[in-house]
Amino acid sequence: MINQIIKANDDLFLIRRITNEYYERFASLWNETSINHKTFKKDGRMYFCELIEEAQIIENNINQKQEEND
Repeated sequence: MINQIIKANDDLFLIRRITNEYYERFASLWNETSINHKTFKKDGRMYFCELIEEAQIIENNINQKQEEND
């Protein structure tokens, strides 16, 4: 499994597959399967990637309720 990350336009992408440029014809298909999919081409290689979404801070209601009950 590939565990590399690409940074592009302040976004981070997890590389799912690296191929040679002959697979460029599959780039549009990959991109259409999800809004989080993106392909990059560099130095004769194709990088099939998935956007790493920003983490969201979720307020922990359980801890607040426990504090209220104490």
